[in-house]
Parts: sequence; structure tokens; C-alpha cells
Amino acid sequence: MPFLKRTRLSLLEVRALIKKIFIWTTIIALISLFFLSRKELFAEAFSADKPAMSFPEKLTEDGCLGLNYHRVQDDALFVKSARTVLQSNELVQYSVLKSEFQAQIDALVEAGANFLNEEQLLKAKEDGDFPEKCAWISFDDIDVSVYDNAFPILKEANVPFTMFVIAGQVGNKDFSNLEMATWDQLREMKDSGLADFGSHTFDMHRFEGETPVFLVPGQADAFREDLKKSVEMIESELDVTVKSFAYPYGNTNERVARILKEQDLEAGHILAPQVIRPADDNYWINRVIVNQTTFDDVLLPYLEKN
Repeated sequence: MPFLKRTRLSLLEVRALIKKIFIWTTIIALISLFFLSRKELFAEAFSADKPAMSFPEKLTEDGCLGLNYHRVQDDALFVKSARTVLQSNELVQYSVLKSEFQAQIDALVEAGANFLNEEQLLKAKEDGDFPEKCAWISFDDIDVSVYDNAFPILKEANVPFTMFVIAGQVGNKDFSNLEMATWDQLREMKDSGLADFGSHTFDMHRFEGETPVFLVPGQADAFREDLKKSVEMIESELDVTVKSFAYPYGNTNERVARILKEQDLEAGHILAPQVIRPADDNYWINRVIVNQTTFDDVLLPYLEKN
């Protein structure tokens, strides 16, 4: 019966093995030092203990909570690792995990939230009569994570929501490193009876220098055309009526608000750490960016008390 022979390593092979061990040990040590050196950064990383936006004061006034989301990411290990390591606005401010979103919707339902769609929100605001525990959920941009991860949860819970669409980027598989939802996916969400739609520009969701391009002086005519084009495309593709606009990056000015009025839109939505109040200007309607810390520390306690 054949047997295995024991072989001796030559001196050169031993040296090569030692060299490989040394190289890998050095690499591991350097990686460890890198992580240790950035310990403070990791301690501040996404959603562990950092709110998505600053709240100068607690939410105390009566009104409706406008909850805004962008990405609802998978709970895959690489996503969790990336958001622990990286300090980018995309991960720090604009994303929640699917498990977090599920827990948030469950908590809102348990707390007795009265979910409104946008039409109901604007009507209640006009009447000055929001229901108790009022909440309105919106999404900006609309990448595939909204369809894949958020929509099934909202559908199961029968919760209405509004999507603000970058009309010219629908179906783009690489918009700022995001895969955008397709028109067919948007139609499926619309057909659920839960989704309504607004504009988030046609193709002006970008910066010129340090300023959102739609806010740059001299861009008024370009914005008018972009807004008109976006509304027409969304209405044509989805067979809906577009009544509102969400300002990219969450801010606006009087010139842009006037353009919305000129084009017969009923509302414009900003990002601000306040509830929606009846007296607020319809073209500066507040929405709060949600992550788990903001939800736990600010939003759910407010809803439970009102």
C-alpha cells in the first residue's frame, strides 16, 4: 500500500515561508493600527449614537411628523461594516438598515400613529386640524432599496407613503453610485394604492461648486424647464397628478418657491428639525431625516406624548 513520504523543506523554502509570514503579520498589524487610530471616528459612526440631523430644541408643538428617508439598506455584513467604518453623508444621514426600518414602522404602528398620504396631509394642514399622532412618510431620490426593502414592509403594514422622484434618472443603474428604481417598479408601488408621487427635479439633483445647482443665481429659467419636464414625465409614466416638490438637499429660497407656485404646485418640502404645523408656509413644509438614533431619541417619544 502506498504511503505518504515526509519531505523536508529546503533552506530557501524555509526562508520564503518566513518571509510570507512576516509580510502577512505586518499587514495585519498595520490594519489593526489603522482601526485603533480611528477609534474616535468609529465611535461617531452612522446610527450607533449620532442623530441624522441636529435638533436645537425638542419637538413640543402640536403638528404632524414628516418622516423622510432616502435609502433602506440590506442588513448584509458588508453594509454594516461599511457604515461602521466610513464617515460619508450617504451612510451617516441618508440610510437606515432594513431591520431598523421594520422596527420603526412596527413602533409607529404600536404607538397608534395616524398615517396620512400627502393629499390628506395638505388638507389637514389647510384645515388646521391634524389627527392625533399624525405621521407622514416620504422618500427622496427613489433608488431600488425603496422598492426592494421599504415597500414590502409598508405594504404589509398598510402604511401610505410619498415618493419624490428624480424623473430623468429613473432606471439609471449608476446615478452617483446608486441603482435607481425603474418605472415598472414605481408603477407597482403606485398600484398598491399606498404610494403617491412628487418631483425631485428632472436632472438638477447636483451641485455647482458648493451650491445645489437649482439655487445658483441665473438658473431660474433652467429650473423652470427642469421642473416642468419632471412633472410631465412623472404624470405621463405613472398616470398621476403631481402636486408637490421636494427640494434637493433640503433647502430652498423665495425665487425657487415662486417658480413652484407659477407651475401650480401646491407644496414644497424642505428638511428641517421641526414638525409640520398648520401655520407653516406650504412651500417650506418640514420633514425630518430619520436614522435609528433620531427615531429613538426624538421622533417616537414625541409621537407617544401627542
